[in-house]
Amino acid sequence: MMRAIFMATAYLHQHGIVHCDLKPENILVSETGQPVLCDFGISRDLHARFQTTQTTGAQARRLCGSSLPRAETAANTAAATRVGSGLGVVLRGTMAYSPPEASEPGGWKKHPLAVDVWSLGIMLAEVLAGRL
Repeated sequence: MMRAIFMATAYLHQHGIVHCDLKPENILVSETGQPVLCDFGISRDLHARFQTTQTTGAQARRLCGSSLPRAETAANTAAATRVGSGLGVVLRGTMAYSPPEASEPGGWKKHPLAVDVWSLGIMLAEVLAGRL
């Protein structure tokens, strides 16, 4: 299953999309057992000069396939988690799955793909440790 999640993330990156909040809670499993990425609410479009995307449910289904449930897509377009704004940094996503670069001013712009790669590494480590 992790291989399929890696492949889905690579597909997004090839199309200039960084998910920015990969975590177990944002991975659904279809009726056929395939993982489906969801919650593109804080995803980034690298072709849009690092501006926050407003990914709609229809756009996410088109990008990731029609197996993404409509109700889940609509429910998973929440706003970013904002922590640490007093430090001059606005963190987006889930702290436990965010790379160190995300806490640096401008860090996400310097290493945009690191956000998803780090999250995948954390999830893989949790799988190997038997926590997932």
